[in-house]
Amino acid sequence: MRSFPRALLVTLTGALAVLACVDAREPAGEGRGDKAEQQAPSSAKDDAMPRDPALDPTIDPMTLTDAEWKAILTPERYHVLRQAGTERAGTGPYLENEEKGAYHCAGCGQKLYDADHKFHSGCGWPSFFKEVEPGAITTHRDTSHFMVREEMRCARCGGHLGHIFADAPDQPTGNRHCVNGTALIFVPEGADVNEVLRADRKK
Repeated sequence: MRSFPRALLVTLTGALAVLACVDAREPAGEGRGDKAEQQAPSSAKDDAMPRDPALDPTIDPMTLTDAEWKAILTPERYHVLRQAGTERAGTGPYLENEEKGAYHCAGCGQKLYDADHKFHSGCGWPSFFKEVEPGAITTHRDTSHFMVREEMRCARCGGHLGHIFADAPDQPTGNRHCVNGTALIFVPEGADVNEVLRADRKK
C-alpha cells in the first residue's frame, strides 16, 4: 500500500480543521448579508411625524385620535383643550400682552381673536369682547360645577377655550370672552403665521 508523505498529511489535517471552524461560526443560511437585513429598521412608520392640523391645513382636526392630540400638545394644553380644563387665574400666558396681532388656537392654528378686541377685565384670564369673525368659535351650554355657563370652543377642532359672560357693560358687545391663555398662540402683527406656529411646536 502506498503511503503519503508525513508533511502532506499534516497540511491536509490543518486545512480540514480550519474549514470546520468556519462552518461552525457561520451556519448555513445566515451569511453576512442575511444578518445585515435582520438588523435593518423594522419600518419607516416608527419615524413618522404625528399629524398636526396647525402645521398642515389639509388635515381635518376632528379626525385626530386622543393619542394623536397627546402627541402634539403639551400636557397643559391637552388638559385645557381636550379635557375642558382651566388654568389657574393669573398663571397663563398673554394676560398682560398688549402687542398688535392675532390669537390662534393652540390646537389647530385657527385664528380666533384680534388683539384690538382684547381688554383688561381683572379676572385673571385674557379677555376679549368678541371673536375675530362669526363662526370662529362655537358655544355650548355648560352645567358642570353646579353652574350654568356658556362654554366656547374652537370651531375647527372643538378645543375648549373658556366661557362667555355678559358682565362687561363697558365693552362694545357687553360680553367678556374669558379665555385660557394656554389654549392660544399669539401671532404678532406682520409675522408669518406658519413660522410662528412651527416655532411654537418646537418649544
